[in-house]
Amino acid sequence: MKTITTVLPIYDKIEKQCFERGKKGGVDKPVPIICPRHRLPSFQWRDNGDGCDHVDKIELIDSLGDIETTLYTDWVSHTGYATPGEEFIHTGLDITSAINILSSATAITDYADVPVNTQIRFKGTLILNSGVAPGVYEDAIGTIQTLSSGANDKIIFASGGASPSAGKISLYVSAASNYSLSEVTITKLNAIDISSWFTVLPASHDITGDKYFSYDGDVLEDILPEGTYYLKITMDNGLIYYSEWFQVDCVYKNLLTDIGVDSSYDTTTITNDLIIESAINIGGAAAFTSNWFALAKGETVKIIFNLTLNSGQLPTIYLTDVVIHGTYTVFDSIQAVNGINELTLESSWNGNSAIWFQNDAASNFATTEVLVFREYSDKYLQIDFSNTCDLGDILYSEGFTQTGWIESEPMEMTFPQEDKGIENGEGRFVRTFARQTKKYLLKTKELPDYMLEVFNRMRLHDTVEITDLVGDVNTVYNLEVENEWM
Repeated sequence: MKTITTVLPIYDKIEKQCFERGKKGGVDKPVPIICPRHRLPSFQWRDNGDGCDHVDKIELIDSLGDIETTLYTDWVSHTGYATPGEEFIHTGLDITSAINILSSATAITDYADVPVNTQIRFKGTLILNSGVAPGVYEDAIGTIQTLSSGANDKIIFASGGASPSAGKISLYVSAASNYSLSEVTITKLNAIDISSWFTVLPASHDITGDKYFSYDGDVLEDILPEGTYYLKITMDNGLIYYSEWFQVDCVYKNLLTDIGVDSSYDTTTITNDLIIESAINIGGAAAFTSNWFALAKGETVKIIFNLTLNSGQLPTIYLTDVVIHGTYTVFDSIQAVNGINELTLESSWNGNSAIWFQNDAASNFATTEVLVFREYSDKYLQIDFSNTCDLGDILYSEGFTQTGWIESEPMEMTFPQEDKGIENGEGRFVRTFARQTKKYLLKTKELPDYMLEVFNRMRLHDTVEITDLVGDVNTVYNLEVENEWM
């Protein structure tokens, strides 16, 4: 493969990462670029004779690499096994005998603070002597994954909550059971498989006898956990590629703190205040609302979530001027779709605003974490750049656009002016033409070395836009780049 220097380069060897090369000079931690929680930076690479057909898997690798770390070591409590004739005998996580002769029974591990969407791996060998097999889950409303006789390898997604059951793993039987579990480990996967989070995995484009693989920055189907990572990309023929390091940060502040302030659905289950585990409306009109936040008239917000419609009517999403449903005076709205939603709604008022989910007929749906944010960051400058035609080895003709998020000091402004005119008979200059330009000086913090090439090549692009910290979009016509090596 051939690396194409975009804001997130892809390499055929991990040794080519800036951090790996910098270790020789004493660098002790990566210098990552930034990306928001709902998407990755755009990237592409050229196959260049590797013979790859498609991407098989994309994993998110944190600073610990591919290794797994132990999260839990013991069952600290159990219920349903304690009455006469029942038993729960264990050493650490291994269970010698678990006998439940009545109704349901549960064993719970100690607590571990793990971010939302962290992948937890449960492994163990089950011997089921009689009755129902146990299942494992995290959080009181998590999906129970039933174990099978023999070896088990289950992936559980952490809810990231702080309730008595969140952050713990539960082992549950729904009826009488007699079983044992051996070789039990419960670990954190530092390599998180995010292949299913892409609506479409990086697609290949056949160009002049070669293939390009490209990801255009589309919204992912789940929210990335905050942290510093690189991508491990496994191809169909077994080749493995690696990205540069990037930091997932809260680039755009979520305006929501609670999506379920006021609900008239028959059943509403919301975790972490922002994930709709279940919203069920048997019939008639129903809605639930968010906390309120302030908007200016004409201001737009972007709403992002992945919706799963189990049955019935798709909800309509409202941006309204009040929190209590049924009493709004002005609003903007759009019906959600089943799957990824990237919606834009506009305020026609000043002041308090809220997001509603509303149905006027039977419905049953769930969503991932709901993000609502202004389309600019008050911490990071956003730079979008593209070209009408392909530029060198960068494939733009298929709609590729690059975006970078740069933490910067406030941009310094200057206003150089060009004057033209003539001298009159007294030797005084008489101006006949004047043109003033507005120039910004953007000082970045420390960046990886390949970004110098990105910035200099950016000068050749025919479309470059900078969104500043107050939301103003500035078109860049003349770009100059200076650098200082650290």
